[in-house]
Amino acid sequence: MKFSAMFEKTPFAFLPYVCLGYPTLDASIDIVRALEPFADGFELGIPFSDPVADGPVLQKASEKALQNGFQVKQAFDAIRSIRQFTQKPLAVMTYANPVWAMGIVRFANEAADAGADALIVPDVPLEESDVLREACHGRLEVPLFAAPTTTPQRLERIVGAAQGFVYVVSVAGVTGARRDVPQEALELAGSIRAKPAVIGFGVSAPEHAKAARQAGARGVIIGSKIVQAYEESGLDGVSALAESLTLISGIGTSLKSKG
Repeated sequence: MKFSAMFEKTPFAFLPYVCLGYPTLDASIDIVRALEPFADGFELGIPFSDPVADGPVLQKASEKALQNGFQVKQAFDAIRSIRQFTQKPLAVMTYANPVWAMGIVRFANEAADAGADALIVPDVPLEESDVLREACHGRLEVPLFAAPTTTPQRLERIVGAAQGFVYVVSVAGVTGARRDVPQEALELAGSIRAKPAVIGFGVSAPEHAKAARQAGARGVIIGSKIVQAYEESGLDGVSALAESLTLISGIGTSLKSKG
């Protein structure tokens, strides 16, 4: 299922970010499995040596995976394994270097053949995103990023070109749990109507998800907090975090299934 199709049925989505290969490849798949009952879809990160958009928590997760010998091809194997227990949409998040190193078309085909539905590349700007969309040739959706600092003219172009959803960056900086979601990000997400707007970077608590939903966003992406929950309490901690997010903030499939 593509993200665009999911959003046709889902008023507000919980999209966890999971770093593939952290702390091991099998463990990262188990983390996805623990989150699956609560999530509407997933962002699956491919570890990279210079993750410029990631904060300290996700940087360390990526470093751990690389120290264990993680290779890009293992991401596609992981997606195949994940596809055995979920049909929810999966977005691959990586950086331009691994995509270009493999070859854009080959990377897109490998990801789609494995079962991915979207490709997110944060360091490819709007002006170069047509190359990604052409390489994906409809097999993968290509979400694009917008920030509170994005000008209205550029935002219009981003919304028009984005596929699946618009990824609203809540702050100028990197990922990581924060105290609040800035009002500017909430207003930006609420102003986007032509495509679903999802808020990420700094979203970590039920109150953040509540605020995003009330502002008119269509979902949230949470990553660093999931890593912290795993490090503190393992898979039980991940499940408990996901359940608290969905039940308290009113997002995710667990709440929907309970009516």
